[in-house]
Amino acid sequence: MDVRRWLLSAKNHHRSSWLALAGVVLAGGAPAGLWAVWTVLEHLPAQELRSITLWFVGLTSAAVLGGFGAVAGWLMDALVDAREQLAQEALEDHLTGLSNRRAMQHALTAELRRHERTREPVALIMLDVDHFKRVNDRFGHPAGDAVLCTVAQQVRSACRGMDVAARVGGEEFAVLAPGLHAQDATRVAERIRRALEDASTMFGDATIKVTLSAGVATTDELQPPVDVQALWAASDVQLYRAKQGGRNLVKTAGKDSFPQHPTPLSLPQVPLQPQAIANHDPEKNWNSVRRR
Repeated sequence: MDVRRWLLSAKNHHRSSWLALAGVVLAGGAPAGLWAVWTVLEHLPAQELRSITLWFVGLTSAAVLGGFGAVAGWLMDALVDAREQLAQEALEDHLTGLSNRRAMQHALTAELRRHERTREPVALIMLDVDHFKRVNDRFGHPAGDAVLCTVAQQVRSACRGMDVAARVGGEEFAVLAPGLHAQDATRVAERIRRALEDASTMFGDATIKVTLSAGVATTDELQPPVDVQALWAASDVQLYRAKQGGRNLVKTAGKDSFPQHPTPLSLPQVPLQPQAIANHDPEKNWNSVRRR
């Protein structure tokens, strides 16, 4: 029997449709599939063919639009995630995980605006690691990065949840403490100073201990209106006084606070680690730009 005639017979019409579909699936060839589909469709009544055509066009359009919608939704989610990640990276110090200088300035601007409305005090603590260049020179920049991470950990641990801790320079850090007057802000700075004095950084076979100096200024000591530059400069002046006073000190605007004998830098007398030199990558040196 002629196969094509058997397929086209009215009795085997539905069976031929299934066989045509099976032929497409089994053969997997485009020519055979097109021939089978055309064989079935060209002998259908016009009304039925029109209904099938409309159904096929509608289903195809829905699939295409649904596919475009899914792709567009995925792209939008990816775009939002990338945007959020970039925004976070733009305000975060990549080495220590603290806020960076830009984030600190934004937060300080917002707090000073609130201060203008409520007259609540705002304190700014500037911190600088003493003799940090010696760490880099003796142990290499990877060791310096490890020390900076230790400093960041101690700063973060001493802060309240509402405070903003940031790395604002090479070895310079800052803490924004809303709602604190000079005496309370000085206590926070002293707590950070003592914590770092007791801490140490392990790097290879070496144990590295460093200290820091701190300067404290608040809106109480400044003439209104107080802007970011004025408060920043006032705390920086106190930091300079702490450096000039012997380091490992806390100085506060308007008074000398927590006087104590400066503790000398403690560095073990061990040779520079060869592997630190071999593994040092200048592109990854994030520390030490500013020296005091």
